[in-house]
Amino acid sequence: MSGSPENTLPGIWELVDMAQELDGATRIHLSIGRPPMVRLADRSLRPLDEEMPALTFQTMQLMLARVVEPERWGQLERTGEGEMRLAGGGGGRPISLALFRSSEAWSAVIHL
Repeated sequence: MSGSPENTLPGIWELVDMAQELDGATRIHLSIGRPPMVRLADRSLRPLDEEMPALTFQTMQLMLARVVEPERWGQLERTGEGEMRLAGGGGGRPISLALFRSSEAWSAVIHL
C-alpha cells in the first residue's frame, strides 16, 4: 500500500467485511507494530491480509477516530479502556469494539 495513511488505511468496516469472508473468523486484533490480525474459531491467530502493513500510532488513531464519537474519546482517555457496540457497516450486523490503552498506545479487539 502506498500513499498517505489516510488514503490507504482500511476502515473498521472494511476489516470486518474481510474477516467475515474467512471461514471461522471470530475477532480482529488491532495493535501497533502488527498488521490487523484475525482470530479463527480454531483459536489460531494470523494476519488478516498478508499485504497489509503493520499499524502505526498514527494509523491506529485515524482508524479509531472514524468510528468513535469525539465525546466517547474523552471517556476512553480518562479510563484507558472501553467497549462499545457499532452498527452500520459490515452488512448491517452489529459488532463489539473493545479498546484499551497501554503505554499511551491504543489497541482494539473487534468481536464479530
